[in-house]
Amino acid sequence: MIRHFSRTDLLLMLCSSLWATQGWSSGLNDSGQLQCYDAKGKVIDCTQSPDDGRYGRDVAASTGRLDKVGQGKSGFDFTKIANNGTELPFSAKLGNEPGDWACTRDNVTGLFWEVKTAAQNDLRHGGHRYHWYSSDPAINGGDSGTRGDPVFDTCKATLPDSLCNTQAYVAAINASNLCGLSDWRLPVLPELQSLVDYGAKQAPTIDVDFFPNTAANWYWVQNVKTSSPTSEVWNVHFGKALSGVGNKDMQYPIRLVRKAK
Repeated sequence: MIRHFSRTDLLLMLCSSLWATQGWSSGLNDSGQLQCYDAKGKVIDCTQSPDDGRYGRDVAASTGRLDKVGQGKSGFDFTKIANNGTELPFSAKLGNEPGDWACTRDNVTGLFWEVKTAAQNDLRHGGHRYHWYSSDPAINGGDSGTRGDPVFDTCKATLPDSLCNTQAYVAAINASNLCGLSDWRLPVLPELQSLVDYGAKQAPTIDVDFFPNTAANWYWVQNVKTSSPTSEVWNVHFGKALSGVGNKDMQYPIRLVRKAK
């Protein structure tokens, strides 16, 4: 079962404390939303509204008043990072060579994100799905989740014994030293929400120039529900721009993150 929550409610509940503990170095992304609405859902002039579309980085970007380190839609500001950890131009292409694009740095939050690939036999293929699993009691809330079943191989034998779970994936990415880094992890909820483009006209609701091969699906985060049942974990949908909770035995894509250098 999936239950949905508003972005505002979730940010109020989680953002302040998690920002401090996870190492965000700068600020919080804007929503990507430039339109404003009345109580009946009709588009109105943003100068007559207190909505998000009236304020922030997105508005500054739309009027040419926002300086960016890199590039990105609306108020988003991203830089491509190579397998060897060096910065790349916007024109860089995905690949497996040291100088090829493999990660994206968010210049607003300072977070580094893995970039998904299109090849099904690749560890980072965007279509692979995973059970939520963690053997760490400090994370799992008393319920480690589901390791998986090799009969239902949803990650194309890219993980040991075809057990497609989040912990195994994190270990494999860290062993690969992706972008010269070995401290990748599942994001916490506000981190993953910070990538959602709530003004996107079509799925996936993310800047695909910097996050290609993103599935219009739920994505797991690290946060287990603190209230019963602890078999539920928060997640974010990059097709519907929603957040909610799902059972750990479900299978969803994941995108790993690491804090700013």
